[in-house]
Amino acid sequence: TCVAEAFDRAAAGGAVDVACKAAIRRAAVHAADVAADVATTSFRLAGGTAVRNDAPFGRLLRDTQVVNQLLMVAPPIWELTGQVLLGLPVDRPDL
Repeated sequence: TCVAEAFDRAAAGGAVDVACKAAIRRAAVHAADVAADVATTSFRLAGGTAVRNDAPFGRLLRDTQVVNQLLMVAPPIWELTGQVLLGLPVDRPDL
């Protein structure tokens, strides 16, 4: 897998190729999106109890929404990693 390959290369002091970095980033964005969807559904299904101060649903909902705003997994990463999949030039060294 790309994660194992990236770990082995980095541990050996080598560089991780762009395609592998992009695959890892796509997986991270997908995981963050799914987590936000799960939290939203849980909040909605919890009904009125979700808005109580002692219920964790509101905090979990906010936390997953905040994570999706971070650059590492923000929606623009889909475009960046799509460019890699399409073989287009990528002008972001932080991929």
